[in-house]
Amino acid sequence: MADSRRVIDGEKIGNPAVREAMTSDGSSLSDWGEYTTRTRQPFYSDFEVHYYYNPGIGRPLNYDYKAIMNRKQFSMRVRMTTEFTVEPAALQGISALMEGREYPVLEVSAPFKRPLTFRVEFIEAGLRQSGLFDSRIFTVTSNSLPPNWKYFQFESGSFSLCPEPWNASGFWEAYYEGDPHALAVYEKERAATLLHS
Repeated sequence: MADSRRVIDGEKIGNPAVREAMTSDGSSLSDWGEYTTRTRQPFYSDFEVHYYYNPGIGRPLNYDYKAIMNRKQFSMRVRMTTEFTVEPAALQGISALMEGREYPVLEVSAPFKRPLTFRVEFIEAGLRQSGLFDSRIFTVTSNSLPPNWKYFQFESGSFSLCPEPWNASGFWEAYYEGDPHALAVYEKERAATLLHS
């Protein structure tokens, strides 16, 4: 509870049963408040726990706790789980990722006759990076697709799901070469995707 913050002053809490419980020990409504924890991220969604607390006496009210789910529409997310991955090729490059961590998926790429890959971000040398990783090292925790994704079919039989500008010829080469325009396009579409993740 040390990292909690007050969201409603005690006098503004309208639930009569809560107000009665708060003052049952003789304390004033002004001593109380509704507090929330920091956002937590379990396997399915972000949430905060809301509870009533009197900081003057350091006592929470054992009444009407609630978990408030993040109201955003969640897009595709995956959790890195290599426990059951036996194919060595699937593990290529995974040292950049963290076992058990959940990642928003920024792109799905299905190369012809090769394993499906997910584009996720990771931190390397203090910098945010983006790369494609074998889908077999992940468990999908949310299968909703962001509204800015489109389906692209290629002559080879491959396909991808991603923001349309990312599918432009030469986009990824320009991005990895640090082209300012490509970086700006990436950030714009990344933001639109993460808005729903």
